[in-house]
Amino acid sequence: MPGVPRVYVSVDGGGTHTRAGLFDEFGRELVRTKASACNPNRVGVAAATGALRDALKGLATAAIARRIGGAAIGLAGRSHPGAATMLRAACATEGEGAGFLAELASAPIRLLREDGELAHAAAFEGRAGVLLLAGTGSAAWGIGPVGHVRCGGLGPSIGDEGSGHALGMAALRAAARHFDATGCAPSWLLALTKIPVRGLESALRGGEVRAADLAPVVLELAAAAAAQAENQRGDRALLLAVQSDAVLGLLELAATAARRVGLEEARIATAGSVAEALRVLMLPQLGERLAPHVHDALPGGYWLLQRDAAVPPEW
Repeated sequence: MPGVPRVYVSVDGGGTHTRAGLFDEFGRELVRTKASACNPNRVGVAAATGALRDALKGLATAAIARRIGGAAIGLAGRSHPGAATMLRAACATEGEGAGFLAELASAPIRLLREDGELAHAAAFEGRAGVLLLAGTGSAAWGIGPVGHVRCGGLGPSIGDEGSGHALGMAALRAAARHFDATGCAPSWLLALTKIPVRGLESALRGGEVRAADLAPVVLELAAAAAAQAENQRGDRALLLAVQSDAVLGLLELAATAARRVGLEEARIATAGSVAEALRVLMLPQLGERLAPHVHDALPGGYWLLQRDAAVPPEW
């Protein structure tokens, strides 16, 4: 209806949590919500659908007397074949917020993108650069003279270098090798998990231990080891090696994305909790090319909605 103010929905859905925000016509944030993970590749379609629905329903009150102008959904696990169906299912509900979700499902602009695309837009607003994301998983998005590309993001089995999952698994593998060589577990293993080395495989398979959840402790212990010379030897050196390998893997991922889009001296922004923790170790190599960390990708969704207003609905 003419004269009715419009609002825009932006969602940043990752492997750890989901954030949703509502923006007015001028890009001012009206409200935001938070829910659990909505990456269908990691938590399954049913759980991801529920998390997305919870995050979206929380926006309904702030949208009263406004029309939805568009929605940009940034989803880790965008490649899942059921991603678009999941979005439609999240909007098909009854009770509180049902009217808002029904309108959202028929909004004139509906973008379904990878979470890193929102973060890249938040960092560069369409300008050339590389966004390096490392949280539960990892990937790099580049925009440059010869186009745009995503590198990495292939999942924990064959990719996700430098991610929280990779850090956790590398630490556990290092612990296992130390155990085989010495007959005892490294001193820091108890800080990660109380499960004996011989029981780690079963614990991982059974979900008792989630590798990505170990990453914050791995990084904390590695930082402590780096600050104390005596801890840079022996079993603590294993953690420093794990951390160093993660940094090298992420830098290589960013460099690959930069080459693919024709950028020799790309500015590299970061996003995700693991990338934020490792920035200090990237600085010596990147120097002034290290762009600010993206703490909030939701404004990137609003920016994409303004840029891609003519794109046919994608879900």
